[in-house]
Amino acid sequence: MPYNDWNIEGLAHQLTMSKSYFQHLYKEIFGISVMNDVIQSRIEHSKYLFSTTDISITQIAQMCGYKCDLHFMRQFKTRMQMTPSEYRKRIADEEK
Repeated sequence: MPYNDWNIEGLAHQLTMSKSYFQHLYKEIFGISVMNDVIQSRIEHSKYLFSTTDISITQIAQMCGYKCDLHFMRQFKTRMQMTPSEYRKRIADEEK
């Protein structure tokens, strides 16, 4: 789930792999780094929440695994080229 506290060390340990081998294998198989995949999953989950609820940005950030809503907002804007508020407004305008 996107809200889990994913980290490479923990995932590699669960699979009884070294951290570097796990990262290499993951990227080879999925074509994306582990952490970029986690971030993308979190952003996709937040988009779903923005489009289906009126939960606050801070709460959505927490529900998507972010301890700091500012960090979430920066990552969202980097990947979506708009702030969470702008995204939510755009979704609301499209539904009209």
